Amino acid sequence: MIEKFDHAVDRFRQDAPDLANGWKTLIADAHKSNKAFKAAFTQFHELCQKTLNPNLSPVAVDEVLIQHLLTERLMRTVFDNPDFSHHIATRSLWKSKRSFKR
Repeated sequence: MIEKFDHAVDRFRQDAPDLANGWKTLIADAHKSNKAFKAAFTQFHELCQKTLNPNLSPVAVDEVLIQHLLTERLMRTVFDNPDFSHHIATRSLWKSKRSFKR
């Protein structure tokens, strides 16, 4: 069991930079041309500024979104917490994520 976990950690370390760069490109494109994403991202950015830091830049929020996209499934699975996706910030993140499908 531990060997599988160690393998998964190693694989994540290897894959994470490429996955993050892929999400970064998709998000940059969405900022330019995806109206649904722009609206959801604006709401999420404003929420982050209100709850975390009023000086938080859109670039920093892009990084938050990328981190969430990379780790959300892992966190939900590892911690077996069905309420994970019910947190207000997470719901706002999901709006941004769902807008990629439009």
